[in-house]
Amino acid sequence: MRSLDFSRYALSSCVAVAMLAGCGGSQPPIGAPGTQGRIIETVRQKLATPVMTDRPRLLAVTRKIEGNIETSYLDKVVKVREYTLPGKQVATDSIIVGPDRNLWFTEWCGIAQITLNGQIRVTKLRPGQSDPGLLTVGPDGDIWANAAQDGTQCLPPTGPLYLVVKLIYRVTPEGRLTAFPLPIDNNNFPTGLLNTDSTLYFGLPILAIIHGDEVDRNFLATISTTDGIVNKVAPIHESRSTGDGYIMALGTPGPKMWFYDFEGGLHVCSTTGKCFYRRSPTPHKFVGALYGTAMAYSSADQDVYIDDQNTWIIVRYTLGGKRSGGYKNLAFANGFGTVTYYHGNIWITLGGDDKARPNLGRLTPSGDFSEVSLPFVGPTAAVTALVGGPNGHLWYLRGNHVGEILSNI
Repeated sequence: MRSLDFSRYALSSCVAVAMLAGCGGSQPPIGAPGTQGRIIETVRQKLATPVMTDRPRLLAVTRKIEGNIETSYLDKVVKVREYTLPGKQVATDSIIVGPDRNLWFTEWCGIAQITLNGQIRVTKLRPGQSDPGLLTVGPDGDIWANAAQDGTQCLPPTGPLYLVVKLIYRVTPEGRLTAFPLPIDNNNFPTGLLNTDSTLYFGLPILAIIHGDEVDRNFLATISTTDGIVNKVAPIHESRSTGDGYIMALGTPGPKMWFYDFEGGLHVCSTTGKCFYRRSPTPHKFVGALYGTAMAYSSADQDVYIDDQNTWIIVRYTLGGKRSGGYKNLAFANGFGTVTYYHGNIWITLGGDDKARPNLGRLTPSGDFSEVSLPFVGPTAAVTALVGGPNGHLWYLRGNHVGEILSNI
């Protein structure tokens, strides 16, 4: 496991363990591939958390990099409703809206569904299968996920001491799990699973021998939703990053698929197999969140926003791949750095405020930036993922909770 992978895993684990004693306890029964995952009934939990107020806090308002950073005073704490995960599980880095109008999200060693009323069902992976990474709805109406080379807690107490990462998972709306093995001959894992133009695309890392040296080559590939057959479409342009570097991915109109590597290199491919590469002006400008979605497409201005935590900049690109500016703020360096589009703005998960309350940031197309705090005081888990829900609320993952923001934001 790469050092960056360990740091990312350690961060999420430490944050979660701070609020969950005994996370490594017994797990619910495992649903084997091709069988029905166990339905776990939970009591619907509502936290009637009132809006909190305190003294104003200083907030840096983001402007374009070419301009000045101004300051203003803002203090807004939102009202939320949260649901607790069963089995002392911890939510990880992906939440989407399914075709059944329920929320689907990843957790330690499982893929879960939650209804708008808070009923949760979890489909568990087999022992030794790697944690699911990014979720997407396939053209077949099922939920698909890539294995993310994370989750040592998925290893059985006895048996192999390694994770199976060469997998792509499919879960039906009823909770039936299938794991498809991939033709990968090294320890890298598939990246950026996307449903684009009614086809499932992903990044396929292949071990190659060039001038006598082993190197990782990445290919844009497709996977059949019926039998898991994989076909290579086109090579993804090389960068100094290794094959497991193209973690984040995004689909945009065109249709195009965007990949972002550890060093800030941007790779864009079309369904016709044409790929281009944009190198960062500065080397080693890698993103900090290796499994979250560090990119978001804004339909409000038809641009792509990419979070670079290493330089606390959100970079903006046109659909043609041309850089059109950026926004700088120290707040962007904190938290998990996951971004999403919601109600005309870009939202980003941040670190805590002076009361350790988890913060979210909102960046408008004009460059104005503001923050809101979730009403949890003291050491709490950070928000790791966001999505606009089918009920119009902004939903999030936080430690062993799934929540929705009820306030008008």
